[in-house]
Amino acid sequence: MITVKIDYISISLPGELTFNTDEPSRVNSLLDALDALGGRALTNALIDMDFHEHPAFRGYKYCLRSEKTFALVLWGGSYNHTLLEFPGTACSVLDASDDLDALLLIGVKHATRIDVAADSVDFGLPKHFISYGYSGRIKTRETRNSPTGDTEYLGSRHSDKFARVYQYHAPHPRAGITRVEVSLKGALARAACKKYRDFGLELTCIGVSSSFGFKSPNWNTEKLTTDRVRTHRNETVHAETLRWLITQVAPSIVRLHSERVIDVDAFINEHVRPKIR
Repeated sequence: MITVKIDYISISLPGELTFNTDEPSRVNSLLDALDALGGRALTNALIDMDFHEHPAFRGYKYCLRSEKTFALVLWGGSYNHTLLEFPGTACSVLDASDDLDALLLIGVKHATRIDVAADSVDFGLPKHFISYGYSGRIKTRETRNSPTGDTEYLGSRHSDKFARVYQYHAPHPRAGITRVEVSLKGALARAACKKYRDFGLELTCIGVSSSFGFKSPNWNTEKLTTDRVRTHRNETVHAETLRWLITQVAPSIVRLHSERVIDVDAFINEHVRPKIR
């Protein structure tokens, strides 16, 4: 099984926000601007993210940050736009309450970057996944290994399109799960949002990854699936827990069982069933 998801999206809204000096006015200005573009559902989702002022960077003058999801809003300074960044955690929270679709619709015209990720325990180590080959049109490959994990890059990280294949080392909760992630910027990001709107997530993943021509026998696009756990917004925390269980805990248990570190039945009988009332 290959689980696909949107792991990052940033959008740029034309013009700066107008606000007074107090923080609530800044947040309200942001929400009003998004409400006009994405509708009330997205606005309500952002309210739940609980934005607060944060030190600005990258040349922007102002910044709001969600401590819950690490989403960012940046504007001012020498820029005449407002940049919104939604990393993986924020995308998962939005997806759990169906609001990621609203953001991606805005992205059709305003996306500046989108990352589409595919996870599987069957991909093997990044270097092994890459060793099977890839499109001859890809001229740049870079290997980066660190104490936390191993990464293979295909294409220039400074270009509008590149891929990274990476796996974390233990004790990271995703250890043993390899991620193939395609990062698109500019017009390519907006085209990916349009593809998502028209064809859905699985076909978007197939489309954005096709130019890399991954030749690993475990890159089987017929096995693509999503881990979308639907919930009402006030149950988002529970949805995130389910997502964590499905995408991180379950694959780790499968890996440990296959490596004969644990026996699944014995593990559940000893550590799970006695605690269920």
